[in-house]
Amino acid sequence: MCAGCKGTGDVVTLAAWRIAGNPRPSGAAWGPVRAFFASHGWCSGDGSAAGEWAAPARREVPVVPYPDRGELLDLLQACRPVDTVPEVRAWCDERGIVGRVHGAVLPDVHRWPAWWPYRARPWRLVVPMVDALGKVASMHGRATEDDGGRGKTRCPYERRGDGLFFADPLIGRAMLRGEAEPARVVVVEGVTDYLSAARYATAGPGGTAVLGGISGSFGAMAQARIPKAATVYAWTDPDEAGDRYAREIARALREYDVRRIDFRRTEP
Repeated sequence: MCAGCKGTGDVVTLAAWRIAGNPRPSGAAWGPVRAFFASHGWCSGDGSAAGEWAAPARREVPVVPYPDRGELLDLLQACRPVDTVPEVRAWCDERGIVGRVHGAVLPDVHRWPAWWPYRARPWRLVVPMVDALGKVASMHGRATEDDGGRGKTRCPYERRGDGLFFADPLIGRAMLRGEAEPARVVVVEGVTDYLSAARYATAGPGGTAVLGGISGSFGAMAQARIPKAATVYAWTDPDEAGDRYAREIARALREYDVRRIDFRRTEP
């Protein structure tokens, strides 16, 4: 119904109003209305149906893949331990990333895959990212020197990263594979905090697994094989972003006893 004239009808009525000035024209007055519909293929020139309606073809959306697994594992295998690169070791120490670092340093020379055009610098420190079953599927780079304003972190170029997060190799990945049942699971935000927190990972009965996520990661943790009896700690920064990540963690792991703790002031 038109709010102004109170007239009623369908799209043909509306078109007749606009074209012929009459909602129900007769005789030759239908000519301009019929021509309008025929010009759009909605009827034939004589007013009969133009044919069976067909839905427009669906546009195919290209599927963005994860990094090629062979290339990924080859690159990670070529990386160097952090302790063998003094400047990266010093960078870690300055940020409280002590002991064994669950990351590695990119080689200076490599047959770089197309999805990692950045080469070795400045995002030299890389950390594997796994899926909910503990399978390494990508990596995440962290700058350990001046990034020239280009950003502290890098993900593989034009490759998907959804559904992936960090998991410590001591017990976290085994837990995701269903091979370990830690009593505690610590979840942190960001690659730097993950590297710092991973030193608390401990295997065996009463052990602690450490997981870490970036923006968009935490929802995937809902599929993780976290033991039902485990206590989960959302160990995030005391700021607005940390609050948001803590809520995302709690929402993804709503079936667990999730406790928020302040990353800067408390140890798990």
